[in-house]
Amino acid sequence: MVHAIKQNKRAAIMKVSREPRGISPNTLITFEEFDTQHFPKPHDDTLEITLDIAKYEISDVLIDTGSLVDLIFLSILQSMGINRANIFGLPTPLIAFTSKTSMSHGIIKLPVLAEGVSKIVEFIVFDRPAAYNVILDTLWIYQMKAMPSTYH
Repeated sequence: MVHAIKQNKRAAIMKVSREPRGISPNTLITFEEFDTQHFPKPHDDTLEITLDIAKYEISDVLIDTGSLVDLIFLSILQSMGINRANIFGLPTPLIAFTSKTSMSHGIIKLPVLAEGVSKIVEFIVFDRPAAYNVILDTLWIYQMKAMPSTYH
């Protein structure tokens, strides 16, 4: 399982050279029925997207409306060529929904670009295998002025 997760992470990172576009903060991003025609119905999966983080296209980004922290995993940072020297702050505990406590490596601030809107996100860095490359919390959704769609 861990090997499969690591292989997936290697394939999920691609260097991009996108810059923020001239989109106003009030630009609406919407989905129509034809945008979802290739998805099996009913579509009841988690909200998983691809984002540009520090000029890298990162897939398997979970938007977790129940999370209070933004997480990025050390293996992803290493794949992006970002070393531990960029991580600051003291290790902090994170208690998972399983009540298991893990210690972070600290914090890193990275630019996140979504549909032309760029925000600096303060990520907590962890070094453990996960099904996702990045987990973004409710505050990120609010800052992006986004509304996750339960229908699409």
